[in-house]
Amino acid sequence: MEKVPVTREKLNEVLKKIVEERPEYVYQKPAGFTHSDGVCRYVHLKGDGYVPGCLIGHLLNRLGVSLEDIIPFEGGPASTIVSRLIDVDSRNIKALDWAQNAQDSGEPWGEAYQAYLHALSLLDQWPTGESKGE
Repeated sequence: MEKVPVTREKLNEVLKKIVEERPEYVYQKPAGFTHSDGVCRYVHLKGDGYVPGCLIGHLLNRLGVSLEDIIPFEGGPASTIVSRLIDVDSRNIKALDWAQNAQDSGEPWGEAYQAYLHALSLLDQWPTGESKGE
């Protein structure tokens, strides 16, 4: 599977749009899943097909990643799945972990987005090489 190329501007735009549609939404795990199944599911089964689940699942799908390509990464951290499926600035990838952690702690998507923006502002203060682990 080939990574979807995404600019940081496009990622920010799409994430903002998703959150604006449902800022007060608090993620609910599908029925039948337990804590040992992980805190969230990127993809949910609905009827005979798949739909995006958590915030990161919605984001990846809207950026052009198929839901079927996301499924093998269920249970992994946001940074792992994002870095394997899209090609974007590492600072965005790290900041998405903050959004995911906020969502997984029961925060509404609007708060998860604020966590993302806060993390991104902190990461943007680092020299580029440092934020990429170079």
